[in-house]
Amino acid sequence: MPTTPNYEKARKLANSLLKESEINSPPVSTRIIDIATSKGLRVQFVEMPKEVSEEVSGVFDQKSQTIYVNSEDPPKRQAFTIAHELGHFVLEHKPNEYGFLPRFANVVNSSPVEKEANYFAANLLIPKEMLDEAKKKFSIKGDDIDLYTGTLADYFGVSEEFMKYRIDGLKWQE
Repeated sequence: MPTTPNYEKARKLANSLLKESEINSPPVSTRIIDIATSKGLRVQFVEMPKEVSEEVSGVFDQKSQTIYVNSEDPPKRQAFTIAHELGHFVLEHKPNEYGFLPRFANVVNSSPVEKEANYFAANLLIPKEMLDEAKKKFSIKGDDIDLYTGTLADYFGVSEEFMKYRIDGLKWQE
């Protein structure tokens, strides 16, 4: 298992997948199932077992090449879950390196493999170039971006929490 996340690899693979899928405008989230199936994966929305339903958003089963998504989660969370689990596949993570995706995971304080999958999802659902274009479209200047988290989240079809993660990530990552 890697000891540090390879953010550059995650970013490049997300950008490559967007290009391959011919997606150049938001929202990517509404096309995430098509992207996953284009890679040969199945996406199944399931009612999680009662004992874990409050804790699990999804899991990728490499053997069956299936992403299982908690059917009780809101659509924006489901899109993130699919992108995250797709990240494990595209980044070629080994099944013993990750488990299920917790519903209330701290995306920053997780393992290197989980950080890579989160960063892949961020770059897939909210690519920097598209975010830069959105900032122009909404006339967002500099640090004012924090004031527009909700507007941008709606525009990209993601949760405000995930948009904040992406904006903060750009501040310290790129």
